[in-house]
Amino acid sequence: MAVSSATELVQAVKAAHSSGRLYCVIAGGSNVVFDDNGFKGLVIQYQNPKAKIQIEGDKITVEAGTSLAALVKAANRAGREGLESLAGIPGTVGGAVVGNAGAYGRTISDFLESVEVFNPANCQHRVLTGKQCKFSYRTSIFKSKKAKDWLVLSVRFKLPKGDSAELT
Repeated sequence: MAVSSATELVQAVKAAHSSGRLYCVIAGGSNVVFDDNGFKGLVIQYQNPKAKIQIEGDKITVEAGTSLAALVKAANRAGREGLESLAGIPGTVGGAVVGNAGAYGRTISDFLESVEVFNPANCQHRVLTGKQCKFSYRTSIFKSKKAKDWLVLSVRFKLPKGDSAELT
């Protein structure tokens, strides 16, 4: 099942969770491997190619289903630096946050201010600071047993001013 907004994602997961149906949420699928025997449940793919990227001064807020490339392009055009080294990384912003994606000495968590998440176990929305996400090399709280089912819905970055002519 494909969903293209955070609202659709939450609705799909709530429905699967309440029915007791086994489910798995994937983003762009660039870092996913399934068992050769398949998956006996619902696979929910969250990608939003038309996601709105909100830029207000040094803050950029984006839905997790947005491609990482689109976020980097928007930040560069707005003259906000820090994410440009992530330009070649495939996948979505949410997937990049879960895996703390990085390249050339920078990671997505370097400029991350907060993450909006949804916990299907208690149907609660919550905003975590970057520190609460417990980022380290290619990992985050979202890979831990405690939070592995949490859904990353949106991400807010704080990016320093750069020269858009040099960044694009």
